[in-house]
Amino acid sequence: MTRVLVVDDDKVLREVLHEGLFENGFDVQSRDSAESARLALKEIDFHILISDLYMPDGGGVELINWCVEKFPELKVLAMSGKCLNSKISQLDALRGRGVPTLSKPFTIEGLVELMNNMMNSSYDNTSIRNK
Repeated sequence: MTRVLVVDDDKVLREVLHEGLFENGFDVQSRDSAESARLALKEIDFHILISDLYMPDGGGVELINWCVEKFPELKVLAMSGKCLNSKISQLDALRGRGVPTLSKPFTIEGLVELMNNMMNSSYDNTSIRNK
């Protein structure tokens, strides 16, 4: 079973993603901050990280960069509901590292399809480019 860690400061979205992914056969845990996600990632071998980019602790981009360096086998997906001009270069840098970005709102079906593609054996973090 694919283990997924969802990180978002929005409690309602975390719960919707948790339930939707669980109903689609994923083993899901969720956290509300980058710091609590780091602790979970050190303890559990996750297959996919889905992280909001912009959280109050400011840690989404940093968390993703940390994961790409520390856990190269971990599939990473960034999500965001806002795209501030000051953050465009960070988004471009993540995409350049092979981290797909998903714009909110999105459907559970679309997310599941993307995750299944990510888990495909031919996928790696350096080969996907999402515009």
